[in-house]
Amino acid sequence: MLDWFLWSGPMSLTRKIITAEYVVGGVLSAGFLLTAKSVTPENNQKRMWALLIAMFLVQAFIDVRQ
Repeated sequence: MLDWFLWSGPMSLTRKIITAEYVVGGVLSAGFLLTAKSVTPENNQKRMWALLIAMFLVQAFIDVRQ
């Protein structure tokens, strides 16, 4: 994420998507971590699978685009 602030030129669409992935993944992970004790283990497992699948889909999109 520090690279984004130090980037000298305009960011490409792929770079913007990667940065957004880090931000969204971090926010979702933090939210899941903060509420982990208040939900069942099965719900935590579903959340982690959803997060993993979402990140894989973004990575697949980036790979196809490149």
